[in-house]
Amino acid sequence: MWLYVMNDRLHPRRILILESDAAQAAQIAAGFQGDVAVTEVITISQLEAAWDFLRGQGEYQTAGKPDLILLNFAPAQSQSLLKTLKADRQLRQIPVILLNQTEDAEVIFQSYLAQGNCYVLKSAHQGDLKAIAQHIEAFWLGVATLPTH
Repeated sequence: MWLYVMNDRLHPRRILILESDAAQAAQIAAGFQGDVAVTEVITISQLEAAWDFLRGQGEYQTAGKPDLILLNFAPAQSQSLLKTLKADRQLRQIPVILLNQTEDAEVIFQSYLAQGNCYVLKSAHQGDLKAIAQHIEAFWLGVATLPTH
């Protein structure tokens, strides 16, 4: 458990999972139940609702900003959302991890070109999804130092 000792600035975090498949989103969310303090895991499966959350509009007026975003919509939607996030002065500092099942080199290249912080190949197997979330939690919330809002 040395990973968690390295970051002495641990405090509760908000994770936003933008995933078009609700069942997979639930499996990923279940993986964020480890030793690192996570205040809240929010899952959103619709692009319009994702924008409302990120902009604090509609039912999300008091939601606050996430500390980390996991993004998996169709590649074109994910790329568009990522580019818009990184162009927004209020949102661009939030790390975005792209999850996708495609190994297409061009999609991966475009994800990094659009300033995605990480590209993770996603398995459809539920045990793998939980493990991926646990690894993300260990690194991004246990080792990395994230910006504060």
